[in-house]
Amino acid sequence: MGLHLRAHLVLALPRQTQNFVRPFRFALAVALAPLFDRAITWVAAALRMPKGGGLVVLLLLQALANFAIAATILSVLGGFPEGIPSLESLPFFKQQPAA
Repeated sequence: MGLHLRAHLVLALPRQTQNFVRPFRFALAVALAPLFDRAITWVAAALRMPKGGGLVVLLLLQALANFAIAATILSVLGGFPEGIPSLESLPFFKQQPAA
């Protein structure tokens, strides 16, 4: 396999795949738009705020869910360090002796 063909497969194939999937992603977004509109309207009505406020709350809930999922995956697969050092162990947090 020539070098040019390999470079084409590595660089251009993902772009072609993305172009192939684009109509399906667009169709899915159009199909799900009414569901998200109802969710925004429901959150706004439940909290007695305008629709824009419902959108902000829904986006904040989505960000919180994404963070919780990422933290759970990191905790289960990678773990967190056993002992997180205290601030006093850092050189710029050491107490200066009184003059």
